[in-house]
Amino acid sequence: MEGVKSVRNQLKVKAALILISCVIFIFTFAQIGVTSYNTFASGDKFEAGTLIGSVDVEGLTVEEAEAKVTTEVNNWLASGQIGIEFGNESMLINKSDSFIFAIAETVKVAKQGVQTPLMVTIKPDVLNQSIETISNKKIDLFNAEQIQLSLQEKSSLLASDQLTLNLLSYLLIGEQKVVSSAQIPLETISSELTKWGKDVKEITLAPHQSFSLLTFVSENAFEASDETLSVIGTSIYKSILPTNIEIVERHISENLPGYATLGYEARVEKEHKDLMLYNANPFEYKLTFTLTNSDLKVEMIGPDLPYKYRVELGEEAVIKPRLIKQYDSKLSFGSKKVKTAGENGSMLKVTRVITKGKETEKVVVSEDYYRPIHKVVAFSLAGSSSLPTTNDSNSDSDESTSDDEGFWDNTIDFK
Repeated sequence: MEGVKSVRNQLKVKAALILISCVIFIFTFAQIGVTSYNTFASGDKFEAGTLIGSVDVEGLTVEEAEAKVTTEVNNWLASGQIGIEFGNESMLINKSDSFIFAIAETVKVAKQGVQTPLMVTIKPDVLNQSIETISNKKIDLFNAEQIQLSLQEKSSLLASDQLTLNLLSYLLIGEQKVVSSAQIPLETISSELTKWGKDVKEITLAPHQSFSLLTFVSENAFEASDETLSVIGTSIYKSILPTNIEIVERHISENLPGYATLGYEARVEKEHKDLMLYNANPFEYKLTFTLTNSDLKVEMIGPDLPYKYRVELGEEAVIKPRLIKQYDSKLSFGSKKVKTAGENGSMLKVTRVITKGKETEKVVVSEDYYRPIHKVVAFSLAGSSSLPTTNDSNSDSDESTSDDEGFWDNTIDFK
């Protein structure tokens, strides 16, 4: 008995669904009939203010309107293309390969005195293949429905000859993961860094927005020395370098500080030198900070980047210091004294390597130059008879030179 009741219930449900479908069908066509009647009751011509897509059909019959709209649609399809962009890559496809317009159907249901969008269908084959080619990603990783809706909205009004599709805006956000990280070794942990690790903890790089470290610390009332700001700036810079985060402003010190690695330093000074970045991605990334007893660690967390990025350091060019001679009357004859030991300078090219499937692109990020610290040696006077008489018998020769003077000379002799 229970089985019979179950079958009867199923039949009742099916009958109800069929009845509802019939009602909806009749109601829909009744509405279309009313619309069609309202459209062509007045002399079978469209009233003032009637637009189909962007085509003015005032005073035209159905046949005339259909012919005019067909001409305008064909002109629109023939002029301009669809520009597909993914990061720095772009390509063009013909609009005629992507759209099918239902012109006759649209004209039949067009309403008097208002604008009626054209019925348009997106042909997915060429479009999807182009998306996968330029991005080197499967179409499943994009919001294909939103892409089609966007193209339908623009094409239904014949709004613009050239259509642009920025694929990064439709890339589905995957799981949040660490896409890059960096560690800055520290000999000592200052109270300012301790406060940063405790109170700040993370920074958000908003989509399509700039970030300024000086603005951030000002808005968060974080007081710190230039040294602390430079450690923080260096950690941020090192973490974003192997990504597509753009570098708007960045500075380096005259001499490489002990906490920084050549090619990865970012000098920050209050009101003078900032670290500014730009997140060109359509989704945000977070920079999280972890302070240990020996280093400051930064992790950049967010969805996968559009391509693979890495940093390539060029060969370091060592710049030897010059020898600057000074003469000191206080030194005994024949003796000398090293005042400054001197240190090598260096120059290094930093390149960001971008891998796009089988293609590789290299972009020079910076060419860092650290000037050498010249060696300064004081020598005794050669002899009083060869020197001009001065009022002070104990006077020294303690001159200095500009950076450019005698650049190619290894020794500068001041007498």
